This record gives sequence, C-alpha cells and structure tokens, in this order.
Amino acid sequence: MTALMNTAIIVAAGTGTRFGGHTPKQFVHLAGRPILWRSIEKFDRCEEIGSIVVVVADEFVEQTRALVAAARFDTPIEIVVGGATRAGSTANGLKTIKHQEGIVLVHDAARPLVSGDDIREVILAAEEVGAACLASQVADTIKRVVDGKIRETIDRTSLMSAQTPQGFRIELLRRAFAAGTDPSNVTDECSLVESLGEHVKIVPATSANMKITTPDDLKVAEAILTGVAGAVPRVGFGTDIHRLESGGPLKLGGVAIDCEFQAVGHSDGDVLLHAVTDAILGALAAGDIGAHFSDSSEEWRGADSRIFLEKAVRMVTEESLAVGNIDAVIDLERPKLRPFIDEMRQNLADLTGLDASRISVKAKTREGLGAIGESRAISATATVLLFSVCRS
Repeated sequence: MTALMNTAIIVAAGTGTRFGGHTPKQFVHLAGRPILWRSIEKFDRCEEIGSIVVVVADEFVEQTRALVAAARFDTPIEIVVGGATRAGSTANGLKTIKHQEGIVLVHDAARPLVSGDDIREVILAAEEVGAACLASQVADTIKRVVDGKIRETIDRTSLMSAQTPQGFRIELLRRAFAAGTDPSNVTDECSLVESLGEHVKIVPATSANMKITTPDDLKVAEAILTGVAGAVPRVGFGTDIHRLESGGPLKLGGVAIDCEFQAVGHSDGDVLLHAVTDAILGALAAGDIGAHFSDSSEEWRGADSRIFLEKAVRMVTEESLAVGNIDAVIDLERPKLRPFIDEMRQNLADLTGLDASRISVKAKTREGLGAIGESRAISATATVLLFSVCRS
C-alpha cells in the first residue's frame, strides 16, 4: 500500500471557548507559528502521508487558506467546512477522500506536539488490525465522585487516556459512520468503530502529545517545543546603509512611503528588511546578505526585499530553529516614520511567523549630523534571537 493512499484529517472546527480571547485557538501562535500550522507540519513531514484534509468552521476557511499558502507545505491540502459536532466535522472530511483503500488518520489540531514516530506507528497498527489509537497510561489516581464526595477509587492499571491521531482502514471508518449510531455524544472516532464490535489496537504514545486547551497549556507546550531546558539561543546582528536621492517612494519594512527620497540600491533598497535578513543569517553563521543575494547578479536587480527575508526564514526552519524576537532601529532624518512603524512590524510578523508583540522597530534621527543627518543616507540595524525547536 503506497503512502499516497494514506490521508490525515486534521480537525480544527471548534471555536476554542475554553481557551478564551478573541483569536480562535488554532490560530494562536505557539513558538512563532499558529498551532494549526504546527499540527499540519507534523503530517506534512511524514512520508507515509499522501494528502491532508483540514476541517475548519466556515468563518475561518479563508484564514486557513492564507495560513496554508504562507506555509508552502509539500503535501496536497484540502480545506473543508466542519459540522455541528466533532463527528460531523470528521464525516465532512471523510467525504472528500475519493480513494477506497489506505489508512485515514484523524487528528486534533490542538495536539501540535505529536511525533512523527508516533504517527507512523499508528499507521502500521491500523494497517495490521484495521483501527488504532494513540494513547498514554493514566498516571493519576482516579476517583469516582458523586455530589462532591469520593464514592470509589478506580483501579488505573487498565486505564489509558485516548489521544490522536486515531487511524483506520478507510472502508472501516466509512462503515462506522454509515452504521446509524447517534454521533452527538461521540467524542472520538474509535467510539464509532467500537460500536461495530471491531477491535482497536492501542499504540502507546512516546511523545509529549498534550492537548492545548487553556493559555496555561500553551505555556507548557511552548516550553516543550522550544526545549528551554538547556537550550542555547542564537543571537544575530545585522546592519545596512544606502545612499538617498530625490524621488520616491522610500521602501522600508515592506512599506512604500510617499516622500521626497528613495534609497539607491541594487534591489529595492529596503534597509530594514536587509538588516533583519542579515541578522538572521548572522545567527545562523551563514554569511551576510551579499553572499546569498549578490549585488552583481541581475537576478536581484530591483527585487522585492521580502524575498530575501523569506529565504532566511526558510533557512531558520531547515535548521530546526525559530525566530524568537526582533529588535530593529532605523536611522533617518526625515520623513518622520512613527505613522508607519506598526505596519512595518506587522509586515515583519507576516514574513517571520512571529507575533507583532515580539517585534520592535524604532526610528532615530542624527540631529543634522553626518550623511544621515543631512538626508544623504539611511541605515538600519537589527538584532534577532533564534531558538531551537523540537522536531520529534
């Protein structure tokens, strides 16, 4: 059976009411990337998966499409509108799968820490017996409580906590949904398969496959993902300077500022994006911006500097790192940049995957001193922090 026949359904149709806040839980950032992004990424990196279906609420379809487009995943991804219940959402995802063979995995988007090894073990177990569930042993003592009083201590030796992914031969899962069982109280797909009298094989989880439900869970997940225990961050410093001449617009941080000056450069002369790119390359010990985008190459003449930063961020990801924060300073006598700062920060956030709250852009003048003070030049400096990301 080829990997192309295996599909992952990632369920992200909930509204995350327990998480709180205005941003749906699946779009909240975890170590620089949305939770949903990180969950999709785990299956995108798994060679045994040939396609991915992401199920979201109707109002978040366009936001999910934008996320998927920005991530540039390698695996084909289809976005589907969810149902009124968990089972309804999975059923909608299942309907989009056209092939009749292979394994379908169902995974909660709120579990972004699942390991590739655990995904593969669930696939193998489902191929063997038809259905499989990732689970972990219950560690706490379990009490049965009635009216606020303990009535019974339950033997935990045979108890396990069900997780996702849960894997099934596709024909078996289709049969389970077609059986007519009321799905309104079904909290996982294994329950539907169990109602048919089918056996589900347990796959013991080997990773910290926690479900993010509250803001405190997010803090724990970020600590696990970034490996804060013993992890050594990398710091990079970048700088850039360009002559100014009459004309316009002036490109800064991806913003085209209508003014009397423009930067003279081989590309678009965006000193802020150049400095941030240079800082990231420095933290990677990967040379400077000129080593990757030479000003003697016609390929980069007039180029949008966002291309440079996007490549640097991809290099960060390939090294199992992530950008932790950015602090940048622009030196320019005029025009005043304060009205454009927030837009620059948001552009940097979109390009790096950071939340804008972790990005600082400051503007300084030289009080009439030197080339910058005389409006003959513009410069920018930037410092970035990179940290390790768990890729298990």
